[in-house]
Amino acid sequence: MCEGQVCCTQDLVAKKWGTHSELLYTSISFVTGMSVTAANFFGNKLSYAAGAPRANGTGQVVLFIQQPPANPMSLQLILHGEQFASSFGYEITNADINGDTLPDLIVGAPFYFSREEGGAVYIFMNNAEHCLDCHEPIKLTGKPESRFGFAIANLGDLNKDGCDDIVVGAPYEDNGVVYIYLGSSSGIITTPAQIIKPQDLPVLNQPDKTFGYSLSGGLDLDQNGYPDLLIGAYEHDSVIVLRSRPIIGIVTTITPEKNLQNIDPNKQGCSKDPNSNHTWYGLVFTFNTCCYIESRVKLTRGSQNLNLNYSIEAEKFLGSNRKFSRVWFGSNSKGRPHSVKKSIILRSDSSRDGQLSHCEEETVYIAGTSVSHFHPLPDKEKSSPVCFSLTSQTKDRQGAVLFDLTQAVFEARNPPREEVGPSSVDQNKGEGTSLVLPDDTSLESQATGINPTSECWQLVAISQALHNNAVDVNTDEEENTSDIQSPIKFLLTYTLNQREPRQVSPGSALPPIDDYPILNQQEATKTFKASFQKDCGDDICQSELLTEASLQLPTGREPNTWDLTLGDQKEVELYVITNNFNESAYEAQLFISHPPSLTYISHIAENKRQTCIRTNNTLVVCSIGNPFKKGDVAKIILRFNPEGLEDYESHLKFVVFANSTSEEKKPQGPLELFTNVIRRAEVGLTGTVRPEQVFYGGEVKGEYAMEYRDDIGSRVLHSYQVTNKGPWRVSSLVVSIEWPFQVGNDKPQGKWLLYLDEKPVVETLDSWECHLPDNEVNPLGLPRRPGLAEPPLEALMTQPSNHTRTKRDTEMNCLLGTAKCIKFNCTLFNLKKDHSATIKIQARLWNSTLVEDYPKVNQVNITSRAKIHLPETLNIRQTNTQDDEAYVVTTAFPDLIDQQEPEAVPIWIIVVAVVAGLLLLILLTLVLWKLGFFKRRRPDPTLSGNLEKSHREDNEDYSS
Repeated sequence: MCEGQVCCTQDLVAKKWGTHSELLYTSISFVTGMSVTAANFFGNKLSYAAGAPRANGTGQVVLFIQQPPANPMSLQLILHGEQFASSFGYEITNADINGDTLPDLIVGAPFYFSREEGGAVYIFMNNAEHCLDCHEPIKLTGKPESRFGFAIANLGDLNKDGCDDIVVGAPYEDNGVVYIYLGSSSGIITTPAQIIKPQDLPVLNQPDKTFGYSLSGGLDLDQNGYPDLLIGAYEHDSVIVLRSRPIIGIVTTITPEKNLQNIDPNKQGCSKDPNSNHTWYGLVFTFNTCCYIESRVKLTRGSQNLNLNYSIEAEKFLGSNRKFSRVWFGSNSKGRPHSVKKSIILRSDSSRDGQLSHCEEETVYIAGTSVSHFHPLPDKEKSSPVCFSLTSQTKDRQGAVLFDLTQAVFEARNPPREEVGPSSVDQNKGEGTSLVLPDDTSLESQATGINPTSECWQLVAISQALHNNAVDVNTDEEENTSDIQSPIKFLLTYTLNQREPRQVSPGSALPPIDDYPILNQQEATKTFKASFQKDCGDDICQSELLTEASLQLPTGREPNTWDLTLGDQKEVELYVITNNFNESAYEAQLFISHPPSLTYISHIAENKRQTCIRTNNTLVVCSIGNPFKKGDVAKIILRFNPEGLEDYESHLKFVVFANSTSEEKKPQGPLELFTNVIRRAEVGLTGTVRPEQVFYGGEVKGEYAMEYRDDIGSRVLHSYQVTNKGPWRVSSLVVSIEWPFQVGNDKPQGKWLLYLDEKPVVETLDSWECHLPDNEVNPLGLPRRPGLAEPPLEALMTQPSNHTRTKRDTEMNCLLGTAKCIKFNCTLFNLKKDHSATIKIQARLWNSTLVEDYPKVNQVNITSRAKIHLPETLNIRQTNTQDDEAYVVTTAFPDLIDQQEPEAVPIWIIVVAVVAGLLLLILLTLVLWKLGFFKRRRPDPTLSGNLEKSHREDNEDYSS
């Protein structure tokens, strides 16, 4: 390894092979000598450079000088590659890039890579101290996987400026590409002067692969004084010779320079057009573009004049980084061309010793700032409808002007709205009408049929008054044309007006290349700029923007957080205040990044010239001033609609920051505001049953005796109604239902109870789904009885029973375990505020089960249960959850014939019965009396009777 510029020589070994010397690396894998070149890199002595593309993994270039007799080769310098496997040193050459007579070293690394680059060329500039590595090399890069730098060659001085030019091959960029880079007194010009592709060549058999695989330059093959180029296409088995065309020296100037410096944005007009009113500001300036021929080659047909194509373009050219131009040329405001193209003739100029020259004067108009404002004309009657005129620069791809006619006609007695444009147009695009007008059609003739008069209100809406977000037409998003700080760039181009060489067939003579000269591209193409006057002392504006932002919502628990309760808050309002405490800020803008689910509605600003535009679904840009001067304050409220929030969004993030084209003295970082999303919805569940009471009785039938569904028993319908009282919608909720389908016991199967007849359905809701296995609905597969028309269950009504629960009531309940239950879920989607959905479950009471097992009970209560579950991911809050659960009870009674009790006997029957009984008793008594039943028997007067009586009396005396 080496440190500094001088390296030890122990890595190099000199060996004698006869009379020759070779320099060998100790490691063959380094492939030293893959490329070589020689030049006086270190003074007057010839030095050599050898590429070792595999050394150290990154590649190296070894430079050494010849110092006989002690050491034939002495190591002088090792240059290292910067990226692993880039093959630094795969190709090398030397050239005098800056014309200082010192050779510079050019090294290729064709396998260099990054996300947007492929291949690199490093240019090590030499200096008076003969130090190649004293400064960072200049790096040129190619496109990904192009192997840019696979071939490099010194092209010689192509444009006769005293500096060598180089050519670089990228053989695997498409079919192959060759890049030509020009040297200059300040070093290499990193923008390629020419990009040569095989499809651009006027040959019949164009190379279709590896064009630029090998290169050779610096030789003048046709002896016209300019070096030519050979290009190899390895996989196409061909070599292409490109001859260099003679160069005409041209010098271009732009005068006067003062007209392009410190343009005052507050000054209207210029000497060419002092009464300019084409733009809001009326900015206009002029300049002259001149050219003359410095050196000439022989012109075709001996012409003394020179025909050129003249082109000047403002801002939209390649490299200006602008899609739209702020200016147009000429006084024709209708077309507003941002470029001028014409043919010119250079004639002999006596003031330049007969040199050919030509000048053009250009008048440039600058578009105004983004304003939208009504300007009422004073002292006019305002008792009738009035019209207005509209000026806008917003156009579609075909160049048609876009207008919004939401306020095309209004009553003059009502104060006109001072804000028109995106902020006043409904973002839902339903309230206004959009119109496409050609450039030559007035708004008045289309909108009102009235020509503009002095009595009309005039609406001036320049540049961004209407945006593609406010109209339902596909438009290119107009870039802000109100920039009065950034310089206006122009591209001036001259080309020769001549025929191109004809294509020749193989074997034919080539046309004389000297008959087809070109202009010196260094002068024929020139970029210049016009700068604005700034109210800053040194023309470097240092602003100090300070922004504060808050949400018009209840504050959250954490700092810098707010709570958004969906349903309670219809809009989200973001309040932003921006101050400038230093020099003017040009093109001052506020950038508000918001979640895509929030829809930007409009803005409210104290200063009506401060406008906001939605650039996409997450960004709103507000123009707050141009310039936004010291002491200015911008107060803006931005309104957003939260209706589109996704269910998974529980937090929202806003990012607010201010920016300008001025330099920030104390840059402020972006402000982040966080919002907690709270969804409040009161959902409740109620249940109903039809019919409320059913009866069972009759004979007991087994399962296999059932032929039709009506053989099972009475139909019943349990309904659960889910209601959302709001204030927010419920995107999804789950109703879990427990259904008592069998009688509870300690066995896997019980007797049928409520036999599901149909799949559950949900009414009054478009989107729902109930998950229930098919084998749980009509598991016996019983058909309906043909020809049987059963009335709707909703029509079955019974009188409520006054029966109170007794000990002989039986409960069939899932929670008590007295019934076996099926558990299934019904998911309801998008239940809006004040909407409801009804889940209906239809079944049949299994008559035989109750007749067989419960013939002597008073009643059987069969209960189903339902409960609402809200997904946690929705973050929905309820105040009352007690109505999230409901029960539905089917009451079954034994048949009336079996259970009828004796009726109470009416009183009159009792009275009649008593009277009839008494009459019967009297009648019976009379009959018995008549028969002597009630006569008394007299004593027996016979002797036996007396003797008996006497005997009793004697006994009594004796006992006494």
